[in-house]
Amino acid sequence: MASRILATAACLLALTSCDPTLGLGLPGERALEEGAVANLGKATSFEIVGSYGDAGGRWMIDLQIVRPNTEHIVLTGPDQKIEAIVLGGRGYFRGQQFLAQHLGNDPLSLDLLRAEGNSWWNGPVANFPRLPDLTDGATFRSTFLGSASSTRTDHLSVDGVDAVELSGARADVFIASSPPFSLLRVHMKKGVNIDGLGEADLTYGPYNRDFVIKAPTEVIDFSNLSALPPLYTVVSVDTSECLSPSPSPSVSPSPLPSSSVSPPPSVFPSPSAAPSTLATSTCLVSALLKNLGGPTGAQAPSTVTFTMTDPVSRMSLGSCQVQVQPDVGYNATTTVSCTIPTAQPQNAALVTASANNPGPG
Repeated sequence: MASRILATAACLLALTSCDPTLGLGLPGERALEEGAVANLGKATSFEIVGSYGDAGGRWMIDLQIVRPNTEHIVLTGPDQKIEAIVLGGRGYFRGQQFLAQHLGNDPLSLDLLRAEGNSWWNGPVANFPRLPDLTDGATFRSTFLGSASSTRTDHLSVDGVDAVELSGARADVFIASSPPFSLLRVHMKKGVNIDGLGEADLTYGPYNRDFVIKAPTEVIDFSNLSALPPLYTVVSVDTSECLSPSPSPSVSPSPLPSSSVSPPPSVFPSPSAAPSTLATSTCLVSALLKNLGGPTGAQAPSTVTFTMTDPVSRMSLGSCQVQVQPDVGYNATTTVSCTIPTAQPQNAALVTASANNPGPG
C-alpha cells in the first residue's frame, strides 16, 4: 500500500511540474498566453481604461485604439484634462496646460494660449503617447508573460468574468479562463513603471468595437495665425490729446498692406512697454493695436482697458475701456480711444493699456 501511495505521489509531482492545472479541465498557461497575445495583437480595436501615477500625482486614462492608425485618449489629472485624437498622420489636441507646456512665456505665446480657450488644435502626432508594452501583442508577451510570469491563481473575477491571474515581478496579468482567452486586466506592482505609466491598474476591452472616432469640426491651426480669432496686442499708447475735449470712444482701422508687413515676431511690445506721462483731471487716451489673428471667429469683441496710475503710490487713479470694432485683418493695425475720468489732477501720471481677446466662440 505504501509503495502505491508513493508511486501515486511521484506521478502527481511529475504532472504538476509539466501542467499546473493538474489536468482538472483548466486551460494551460501556454493557451492563456497565446490567446491573450493574439487578441491584443490582432483585434481591430480595443479600449484600455484605468489609472496610473507620475510625479504630478494620480491620473485617469481612457485609451481607444482602432487599427491601423486611429486612436483617442483622455487623460484626467489632479488639476488638468488632456484629450487627443490621431487619425492617420494628423493629430488633434486640447487642454490649456498641455498647450502651455509647448509654448513659450513671451507675450505672444501667452496671448495665443488665451485665444485657444478649450478649443481643439492641430499638433504633431509625435506628441501622442505611445504604449507599445501595453498595446502590442508580442511586446506585451516579452514584458509580462513567459519567463516574466512566475505564479498562477485560478478562479478570480474581473468585472464578472472568470479569470486566471499570472503574476510576475512587474505585474499581475488577468486573462479570461475561457476561449479566446482575452486579456482583461494588468495591475503593475509597486514601484514599477512601464511605458511611462507608474503602478498602473488597467482594464482591457471591449474588443473589436466601432468607437466612432472622428476629427473635431472646429480646429485651430497655429501654423496659420490668420485662421485664429482676433488677437490684438498693444503697440503704443498716446496721451497727446489728454487736454483736448473728450469725444465718444472710437476705433479707427488702419489696415497695412500685407506685402509690406513682416510676419509677427515671437516677442512683441507689451502693454506697459511704452507708457505716457501727463498732468490733468480728464484724459483722452488712445492706443495703436496690431491684430496677430484673423478678423472673425471670436465669441465676443476684443476690448482694450486704459489705466492711469500714480507713479509714486502705484495706486490707480482711473480707467476706461473700449471695444475693438470693427475688427481688422491679420497683421493690420487699428486705433482705439476713450476718456479716463479722474477727480484729482496728478503730475506725471502713468497710463498703460492692455488688450483682452476672448478667444473662439
